[in-house]
Amino acid sequence: MEIIVIIVLVLIGFYLFKRAQRVAREEQLKAFNEKVNTKAEQETVTEPAMVVDDNIPPLSASVTPAVQDIASTPITMKVPTEPLEQVMAYEPEIADPVIDVQAQIAAQAEKAREPSAVKHNEPDLTLVENDIKDVPLTVVDEHQVTDTAVEAVEAVEAVEAVEAVEAVEAVEADNAVAANQPIPQWANDKLQQSMSHYLQATTPDSRLLGLTGAIKECYKLRKQAQYSQYGCELYQQFDQLVLENQKVVALLSGEVFMQLSTLLSDNGQYAQAIALCEQAQGLQLTDGTVTGFEGRITRIQRSQAKAMR
Repeated sequence: MEIIVIIVLVLIGFYLFKRAQRVAREEQLKAFNEKVNTKAEQETVTEPAMVVDDNIPPLSASVTPAVQDIASTPITMKVPTEPLEQVMAYEPEIADPVIDVQAQIAAQAEKAREPSAVKHNEPDLTLVENDIKDVPLTVVDEHQVTDTAVEAVEAVEAVEAVEAVEAVEAVEADNAVAANQPIPQWANDKLQQSMSHYLQATTPDSRLLGLTGAIKECYKLRKQAQYSQYGCELYQQFDQLVLENQKVVALLSGEVFMQLSTLLSDNGQYAQAIALCEQAQGLQLTDGTVTGFEGRITRIQRSQAKAMR
């Protein structure tokens, strides 16, 4: 802000300087022209009036031609040109106006640099200092700070330990459920590989990968009753895995919800199929169809109503 004020003052000063210089130059030129005109008027030779004397006889034809030529010769005046050359080369000195303008610019610039020239919303340092003096000083013990830091680290470690225990318990619970769902002997190679991966995995995301592979294989072969029934039974593992491991929710796709809800609906478990579609809607997933899970819920409800007749 101070720089802008200084620049504006400098521009104003420069404008006043050029204006004063121009006015002074015009005044000097006007005065000089008046001086030249006055001098020229004083040096002008006026033609004397003719005095008629009765005693002088009039000119006659006896006047010689030479005298007549002299008398008829006009008188010419030469105006000196030197003053005009001086006017063209003359540069008037304008000392007083320039000095006044420069002094004014310097004074305004100095005034702009003063802290009081620019208003700032600065707090009253005296009040702040008094407030600081009124605040009681508390001496913190170095050992107390160290103990606080140790307690914070221990709290973080405790939270991490609890999360690790919960993850282990979730894996154990999944293994307990899986123990009740052995791999059938009639399963093809893809289903056996997916279920083996699911049972042997130690992380939730890896277990989800194996379980979704098994559900996909059962969905492909759902025309066969044993695959359709087995895929429907995987709903319990899927629901428990998603419920106990929220981190795997981001890995879910609408495809697995569509496949598992179809298997449930084909086996008459309409309530679980509708709940699964509503869960997919809550996660903003799509089943790849035009109507989405909303249309799938409507179709399942129609199948349910038809089955109840």
